[in-house]
Amino acid sequence: MRYFVSYVYYDNGEALFANAEWEGEPIKTLAHITKIEEEINAELGEKNVYAKLLFWRPFEE
Repeated sequence: MRYFVSYVYYDNGEALFANAEWEGEPIKTLAHITKIEEEINAELGEKNVYAKLLFWRPFEE
């Protein structure tokens, strides 16, 4: 499934908001959310940065 996701990430204490498109298995558990957050963190690729997923919905085509 494709999703539109909104997340906040913290860069050295500063809260920044962003949106992204994510594709993967249906989001049904906390483990799925954690996996998405880990992928966002890896994509950001910076030290002292971490993301928290705020909202998601199926991507409308």
